[in-house]
Amino acid sequence: MDVTLGRVLIGLYAAFLAVGGVIGAASAGSRKSLIAGMGSALLALVLLVASLWYPRVAFGLCGLLAAALAGFFLYRTRKTGKPMPGVPLGLISVLFAILFLLAAWPNSGPELQPRTEVVPNAAR
Repeated sequence: MDVTLGRVLIGLYAAFLAVGGVIGAASAGSRKSLIAGMGSALLALVLLVASLWYPRVAFGLCGLLAAALAGFFLYRTRKTGKPMPGVPLGLISVLFAILFLLAAWPNSGPELQPRTEVVPNAAR
């Protein structure tokens, strides 16, 4: 996967988390939802910045974040017995987790593979 695409996905996931926290706070009056959504979005943005230096590590950690949140959403669905909003949020988080882990996988894209081109020596 292209590193730029991975970074765009982190940004989209951060926006998704922030908007989800705001919607949860507005619709259910849940301050916990707002804090959790904004905190998760902030963590994703920190990982976005970290991806500038260590893209595979940042993508892997984002995959773990998305997987943990998917587990939490599905846990909440099972606990409350209500499919909304846990099932759609959990499935979206599973999708993002898969995409992030694919981006983190060694040699999964041209930018992450070692360079093999020969650069001519200009001094010759």
